[in-house]
Amino acid sequence: MFTLKQFNKEFPTFRVWDKKYKTMCKVHSIDLKDKTINGVYVQKRCILMQSTGIIDINGKEVFELDIISYMFDHGLGEQKEYAVVNDGNSISEFISLVGEEIKIEGNWFEDKNLKNLI
Repeated sequence: MFTLKQFNKEFPTFRVWDKKYKTMCKVHSIDLKDKTINGVYVQKRCILMQSTGIIDINGKEVFELDIISYMFDHGLGEQKEYAVVNDGNSISEFISLVGEEIKIEGNWFEDKNLKNLI
């Protein structure tokens, strides 16, 4: 079951994909004036992702561009389905349709093999 996380809306949680080094990093600081994340100049180098404020069935925070799985009944019994998280508003609407038991399977950048399942 998921819970809506109580987080400070002034300081939401972010992570960043560094295209140059192919790594995912937690964001500790963002400087819009200098265009840096964690002190690194990021123009065209990094992709910033915000937390949706939702926790999956394993207690992991769901971010934009995570690949999630869920069980869905198409009338022939439940089947495992996959989706990419676009933003917090979309996932809240999505969960209201498919139910609360979502699981993070990976993310768009580090788990390329999951893209074939979507």
